[in-house]
Amino acid sequence: MSKNLGLKAGIALVSTLWLMDSYVALRPNTSLATPEEVQTALKIIKENKKPGDIVVHSPLLSPIELVHLGGLDAAPALPSSRVTNSRRVLVLDKAHTEMHGFGSPKTTFRVSDQSDLVVKVYEPDAAHAGPVFDLYTDINQVQMSIEKPAGKVVSRCTAKRAAGGRSCPGQPEWLYLDRRKLVIDGQSQECVWAHPTNNGVIVLTIPPLRDQTQLKTLILKVQTGLTDDAVRTTAGGAKVHTEVQQDGRVLAKVTAPNRIGIYEKTVSITSDKEVQLRITSPKDGRRHHCVMASVEAAKR
Repeated sequence: MSKNLGLKAGIALVSTLWLMDSYVALRPNTSLATPEEVQTALKIIKENKKPGDIVVHSPLLSPIELVHLGGLDAAPALPSSRVTNSRRVLVLDKAHTEMHGFGSPKTTFRVSDQSDLVVKVYEPDAAHAGPVFDLYTDINQVQMSIEKPAGKVVSRCTAKRAAGGRSCPGQPEWLYLDRRKLVIDGQSQECVWAHPTNNGVIVLTIPPLRDQTQLKTLILKVQTGLTDDAVRTTAGGAKVHTEVQQDGRVLAKVTAPNRIGIYEKTVSITSDKEVQLRITSPKDGRRHHCVMASVEAAKR
């Protein structure tokens, strides 16, 4: 009896999912924003965007609509409160099916009287101090390359990856730049995938931040860790090292041993030069390694 009930429940679930997929696939084209509407929204965003701003778009916008945003750096996800407390956010939204979690916008621009598209501007809470740069949120400002051996660039990770993010031409498919949510130290962590490679260096380059702050000196916090599963299933797994460099100088090194946990270092950097996170390991076997990093104003 229980098996039959389970089978019926499974069939019902599959049927429901099929109907939902069919609805999305077959929704009338009249519900889509026109190319002209999306391009007008893009113009509004560009006119109002300032250095350091984050752009978010409604997850209800389809690929057909999003293609007209061109190369705009935008994501369909609500940034963490730590980020929105200190950064302006511009949201391309649908007026009748709004995204939630942002609070009240300071300004709302209607694309047109007939369009459902709106652009909302959310100002940060001035009472909070927060990052001027966040590796996870600002991943599209980050460059990744592979050096083999150290100092010799063999791949620049600029190729579009089918599963998201950017891949590294000529390198194994598990070397890529993308956001991940992985279980590290017992919790789901938002981080940037940074799997090491044998006899080589994974280089993540953070751009100069002078356009996002008037401060010369900033504080960079780097956190690294291996997934709990990688630690538990790889006895004798190698350590992973992340070296922080700026202007050719080594500022700090964070080492993630084959133990469950998050390991971090905090170091002063300047806003006028790029920073490199250089990731190495003597053995890359099952080193499911992730990096978190943020840059904030130095405390007075």
